[in-house]
Amino acid sequence: MTGSAADDALVAATERVAGLFGDAPAAADETGCGRCFSEAELLLLRTPGVAVPRELAVRAAGKDPSHWDDQPAMIRRVLPTAVRALADGESEPYLIARGLAAAGWSTWPAPQSSSIREFLDAWWTATPRREASLVRVVGVFEACVVATGKVQPWLDVLDREARTSVHASRHRDACRDDWRYELSGGTFMLSAWWQGSWDDEQAAVAELERWCATAL
Repeated sequence: MTGSAADDALVAATERVAGLFGDAPAAADETGCGRCFSEAELLLLRTPGVAVPRELAVRAAGKDPSHWDDQPAMIRRVLPTAVRALADGESEPYLIARGLAAAGWSTWPAPQSSSIREFLDAWWTATPRREASLVRVVGVFEACVVATGKVQPWLDVLDREARTSVHASRHRDACRDDWRYELSGGTFMLSAWWQGSWDDEQAAVAELERWCATAL
């Protein structure tokens, strides 16, 4: 897939999510966190069919899940705007990814869950093909890992893209060196955002360590 084709696929995947979740309501009695959100913001979030501004959607999706009475419903409510923010380069994508994971998106009905998976696939496929910063590339990878609780599928994509893209090959080398350094400190860089079990987290660490040890 060429860079332009990957970008086109990302646009299509983003719009599919936006279309599927465009009318998704938050809980009608959602009280939220009055310290983090104004009454006007909470009212807007509770009002179905009204577009959510980007800054509010990103903040709502990225807050600790305990901020919401019905967190999965809130994630569905803000998802159309949130995925556009991710595709556009949101600076802290792992926070939205944490919200997705906590909402249990993979257990949602097939049209919804498959659209999110397709978005994550398209987002990560397009990212290493770009002339982006290491921070950006690592951030998207980490967000995909947090959202899915899996490492290997995203490493497989990076390996595949590096075989045909100069940018992806350079990003792969830079990511490998960065992750080796991070893992050498004995702390998994995603622990603060991880929503899966401790065993799953340790398995993810082991997969990343194996890849870093063998990636040339």
